[in-house]
Amino acid sequence: PAAGLFALAGATGALAFGLRSQTRTVEVMQQATDPFGNPYTYTTTQRVTDRPYAAIGVGAVAAILVGGGVEAYRYARRTPARSRVSVHGKGNALVVRVALR
Repeated sequence: PAAGLFALAGATGALAFGLRSQTRTVEVMQQATDPFGNPYTYTTTQRVTDRPYAAIGVGAVAAILVGGGVEAYRYARRTPARSRVSVHGKGNALVVRVALR
């Protein structure tokens, strides 16, 4: 349970890090025409918001989830079985039996 809790906390932190936005000001050159039809170029500033760490955050979440899945599989393989599921077909019916200890 503790490993799962740490994996959940790590994945949540990595997702929050990846979704963090950053606002910056950039200069943009634009073109327009004057009332006489002559084109001219001018510079203006714009605020741009992006998420520069999105790929890193998503990659970290994926790595944590895969690692947690592998650990859960290994843990399930080394502990004794506490339940058993069997599936049988009888004619047109499907029988599922679940035995819990």
